[in-house]
Amino acid sequence: MILCESPLVYGPRPHIVEAGPVPCVGCFKLIMCEQSPRCDGCGWPVCHSSCQGLKDPTNHGLECLILGLRPEGAINNFHDFYRQDTLMVVRCLLLQKKGQKKWEQLMELEPHLEARGRGTDVYKNVEERIVNYLEDNFLSRLKDLERKAERDLLPEASASVIHRIAGILDVNALEINQDAELSAVYPTTSLLEHSCICNTYHVFDDASQNYKITVRAAVPIKKGEHISTMYTHALWGTQARREHLKETKYFSCNCRRCKDPTELGTYLSALKCIGVDDRPCGGNQLAINPCDPNTEWACDKCEVKLTNDEVAYLVNKIGEEVDYVQLSNPTVKEMRELLTKILTFLHPHHYHIEPDKRRVTY
Repeated sequence: MILCESPLVYGPRPHIVEAGPVPCVGCFKLIMCEQSPRCDGCGWPVCHSSCQGLKDPTNHGLECLILGLRPEGAINNFHDFYRQDTLMVVRCLLLQKKGQKKWEQLMELEPHLEARGRGTDVYKNVEERIVNYLEDNFLSRLKDLERKAERDLLPEASASVIHRIAGILDVNALEINQDAELSAVYPTTSLLEHSCICNTYHVFDDASQNYKITVRAAVPIKKGEHISTMYTHALWGTQARREHLKETKYFSCNCRRCKDPTELGTYLSALKCIGVDDRPCGGNQLAINPCDPNTEWACDKCEVKLTNDEVAYLVNKIGEEVDYVQLSNPTVKEMRELLTKILTFLHPHHYHIEPDKRRVTY
């Protein structure tokens, strides 16, 4: 074991819910909001009036005071008002009331504000989706209370602080998939460097242990060797992984796996070469320079080359078809037909193939 620690903060994953089930504000299990009871304190939807999460004084007990400042009449306006995607930001702000150390640990984490400044799409999104929503519905009313009480209840809750918190969450929060879809921020685990061939793995405890994380070595780690984890999906191809990291974590990975056209012999991104005049040569189309987003692709057996745009178009179209079929609750026969079709174009180990193989097998 390398480390075990509790999260600084955890809560529902910051997805915008426009219709359908929402997380219970106490335990985060999905509930049908129209029929659900409400928290007596703040009026937010809950799974049950006796939900244990509502009784936690350090989590919902604190945020309930803020959420209870809602405008009159908002209690029946579900998806426009009960914005579960903002609860993590509220919980982060409330760390100021839980202890200065946790607040300082959170604010020391990397937010990559240089890539999220005014004029960027992400800045505009955070301003409209989080800053304005919290200010209009809760924080402006909190400031009125602070003036009457002549003291700061939340000393740091400005727009710039909220933008910083949003960046910290985007860059550092880990996803937890248990009874509910959660995100959590860990003070030390967040400092681990990324590698697409990382030397650790982690597991989460359940809600009874407040989602503690345990990081363990996946392989023997030599003295002086960097400890690494993975902040993207292990079974994605190189371009998909690197694009995801660039968009969400604001860095480009250049590890051994990313630099290798075969991805260390896995061929997760490889296409079958179509050959010349519809005569496949039996070779594989591989990125010449996988770390270059505009790289050409070349066959490892013949002289046929493809542009990256051609490859991206084909892979995206196949991905769309795979998603469409999988969402339609397909039969085994339909999955086999899909596999047969896409195996015409993709290497048998391609990342679009492996999940379909498992569905047919199981």
